[in-house]
Amino acid sequence: MKRREYRSRILIIRDILNSISTNSPARISTIVRDANIPYDRLVKILESMKQNSLG
Repeated sequence: MKRREYRSRILIIRDILNSISTNSPARISTIVRDANIPYDRLVKILESMKQNSLG
């Protein structure tokens, strides 16, 4: 069985930002699908980005 490679937080944020820039208006379900992360994790990352003035 092949070992799974995990994405770094930076790569996940990149995927989120790419999804947002590509899909206007960006919907949560679209971002979840494009970034390939669960909803609860997306919410945590978006809150973190908001606190750091990245989003």
